[in-house]
Amino acid sequence: MDNIKTLLQNSIFSALNDSDLDSLITNMQSRRYAEGEWLVQQGDVWPHLFLLKSGEVIAVKESFEGRSLILADFRAGDIFWGLAFFLEDNPMPASLQASQDSEILIWKREELLPLLLRNGSLSWELSRLMIRRVQLASDIVDQLEKLAKITRWECFLTCRSCTGLSDGRATLDQTVFWGWPCLLGMHRGECRHNGEPSREQPEDASEKS
Repeated sequence: MDNIKTLLQNSIFSALNDSDLDSLITNMQSRRYAEGEWLVQQGDVWPHLFLLKSGEVIAVKESFEGRSLILADFRAGDIFWGLAFFLEDNPMPASLQASQDSEILIWKREELLPLLLRNGSLSWELSRLMIRRVQLASDIVDQLEKLAKITRWECFLTCRSCTGLSDGRATLDQTVFWGWPCLLGMHRGECRHNGEPSREQPEDASEKS
């Protein structure tokens, strides 16, 4: 009953009739993750869609140099998916990790696809969600173009190992790259090296430009 309430509170599923809601619940799995546990790793093929029932999940992008950038976070009520849910056999572009003890309601692609194909309202709402995500990405690109005009950077994290500089100071270009998530007002954005966020604050970037 608690899971039904969670589904009905989400705009994606709230318009489903009783029959489709029963089908959704039948194919649903509930999974719990402890803080720090990985849902999926970058590069894995993960054809799933999930609704975050409680807790918080972060999307983490790993670089070849061992750096980690938290791209976004998802909170109770948010829906997200693996790339392979829509594009078959495509790998995850980022990892998903529980940043708090979390519970998700999850569906496999082959189980949810028939419902999407026969239910226009469900497909429509999911399409609208995807468009909002695309719009967010577009807004980020637009704002990145304006970052070069900013001379002082605050509310972001940097460290010696992430900048690659012996004195731990970030250049303007490095500041642009690592500082954009916080500066754009995302829930969370931090550069991490070996899994540990830095607490050092950079000096005025204008002094080094």
